[in-house]
Amino acid sequence: MTTHVYFHRDFDGICSAAVFSSYMRATISPDVLLEYTAVDYDLRNSWSSAKLEKSSAIVDFLYHPDAEWWFDHHETTFVRKDWELLYMPDAQHVWRTSYKSCPRLIVDTVADPIIKRELRDRFSESLYWCDVIDSAGYESPEQVIGCAEPALQINATLVQDSSAEYLTFLIGCVERLSLTSTASLEEVQARYLRTKTWQERAIDYVKKTAIMSKGAAFIDYTEQPELFHRYAVYYLWPDAAFQVAVYKRGGLYRLTVGSNPWRQPDECNLGAICEQFGGGGHQKVAGVIAKSRRDALRIGGEIVRILRKELPFHQQLSFRNAVSEQDVALSE
Repeated sequence: MTTHVYFHRDFDGICSAAVFSSYMRATISPDVLLEYTAVDYDLRNSWSSAKLEKSSAIVDFLYHPDAEWWFDHHETTFVRKDWELLYMPDAQHVWRTSYKSCPRLIVDTVADPIIKRELRDRFSESLYWCDVIDSAGYESPEQVIGCAEPALQINATLVQDSSAEYLTFLIGCVERLSLTSTASLEEVQARYLRTKTWQERAIDYVKKTAIMSKGAAFIDYTEQPELFHRYAVYYLWPDAAFQVAVYKRGGLYRLTVGSNPWRQPDECNLGAICEQFGGGGHQKVAGVIAKSRRDALRIGGEIVRILRKELPFHQQLSFRNAVSEQDVALSE
């Protein structure tokens, strides 16, 4: 029987799928059949009605009661309150928000000490870098921009290619090879070189178009979505506290909301803020998917006002329907 592995479409999800695959080969059979499906938060609204395959696993993504295995560390993982109330943790269904990333959670919950040690040794690089990348625990903006480390180069290529074929290719590489060997592959390096050229254009775009006020930046990438860059704001303005960015990808308008990982932590829970608009995430990094550019800009306008303390958090719901086209422009 084939086990269908649903994984989040990012570096953490890729490594989670690789770790889980090795776990299955060690506990079930070296020849276990695995099929991978990349998922993202555009499925949040329809996730409760989704029917998963009979034998399925979810790693680094939303809870679903159909999953035979489920591992996640996100605070906003339950799309239905009754699912959260009925959820019963066990060895194959683990949710721990204290973890910075999902691969380490999977390894730490393995019961067999020999298999656990083998996984921890084999994936030591991935465990470390997933913690860094998924929690934005970089040493500096320059480290992100420079991408000297193999893990950062692999992660950077996802900007150029997040297709199912490439992600499945990376899962296999991460499972079998070191991150250094994976990053040096021709398929990865070709995408990384394109990423470096893209990054130069992206930084220039942010410098020219970002609206910065009261420590929070707003960037509209919808006209040039290919230039979306998560850390350019902090590279250009090290004192910025937050950024709200709107971009289009896969036919959907997406908002990403982040706090500056090189400043003292803020009390704002960005995941909780974004959850009010149908999104979710962590305290420091979160996002929302909108149906149209107008909705995306409207929601982005509301969130940036909250972060600039122009709108108290407890008032955001009553304010939501009162935003005008002029508010969308975010003029000072």
